[in-house]
Amino acid sequence: METVAFHCLKIKDGIIALVDLSSYKPDPEEIKEEDCSIKVAEFGLIIQIGKIKVPIPEDAIDYLLNNRILCIYHVGPDTYLSDPFLIIELPQEALTEAKVAYKLVKRNFNFQSESKKGEKDL
Repeated sequence: METVAFHCLKIKDGIIALVDLSSYKPDPEEIKEEDCSIKVAEFGLIIQIGKIKVPIPEDAIDYLLNNRILCIYHVGPDTYLSDPFLIIELPQEALTEAKVAYKLVKRNFNFQSESKKGEKDL
């Protein structure tokens, strides 16, 4: 079962992602580099760490490029005060590649949408 961050907070060197890990709480020691990926989505990027997904909207991509620390905190009905579950520094190169890929996909999507509009109007 995948878990999605429900809120993110900007901090000095990165982003805090608030995630309810009540139903899925892996051992942070078992998370390997290959368990982490950055994917392009319609709204921006998705950072996936194991089964945890952190959506990054388009307007936060540049902020994350300059502030690459991602802190994941477990926040659920049974927690009031929590320690960071996981802290990682996202690779600059991977974020840059993901941003370029997102812009290409967005440009191509907009181009296709405009083409389809034009075809409809004829």
